[in-house]
Amino acid sequence: MTHQLDGAFARVNRAAEHIAELKGTVDIFRQAYHDAVASQFDPDLPDQPDLGPKSVPAPEQIGILVGEICYNLRASLDYLVYELAILDSGVVQDDTQFPIYDKEDEIQDFNKRTSKTLKGINPRHRALIEALQPYKNCKWTATLREISNPDKHRRLPSSGRIGRAATVPITLPTPPISTEHIARGHDGVEKKVTLTTSLQVQIGVKTASDSVVETSVPVVEKIEELHSQVAHTLETFKSEFR
Repeated sequence: MTHQLDGAFARVNRAAEHIAELKGTVDIFRQAYHDAVASQFDPDLPDQPDLGPKSVPAPEQIGILVGEICYNLRASLDYLVYELAILDSGVVQDDTQFPIYDKEDEIQDFNKRTSKTLKGINPRHRALIEALQPYKNCKWTATLREISNPDKHRRLPSSGRIGRAATVPITLPTPPISTEHIARGHDGVEKKVTLTTSLQVQIGVKTASDSVVETSVPVVEKIEELHSQVAHTLETFKSEFR
């Protein structure tokens, strides 16, 4: 049985496929980082390896996937608005779009500002959409708009990352990669040393809607959160079409 939001959910599902590919690409990158660190490891100085945070260029494919994921997530929200307009008005409305506004003082009147993008949508559904605006303290829509900005995911390969390597346990949220190496201690005796690395691909987002200050967040975890929030939003509105 078909549903009016099938097209929107198809976009969300497509985003999920890209997320799986993104995670695989990041895992390959993390392994490459580990191998690079291991190649610089001096087996004669196991207690003094060249370690610590490093900035390394990420594959361009990561930025491309981030862009495709955000495109599909935003498109799914646009599908939602398109179908709501038909539901409420009884006819197709042109140029509808899911709005994302940061500052209330710049909007003045939400209904007036969205007279075209939310054309045909009734007051109740407008209120539900307004509640998802960043200026209404909905943080995930602000993050989605921020990351979906082409400059964001295009610049991702040169943005900040956290990479850490050590011969002792690492306490970073990213699962570490470990390999054993034969090293020579200060006494000249060879011993096995476990070299562990942990790497996070980061992307910058605004810390607040009224601030230009950015903070770096793990891109995979943040993208998965956005995907979950969009899927939840569609599920919430799904019952409106019964």
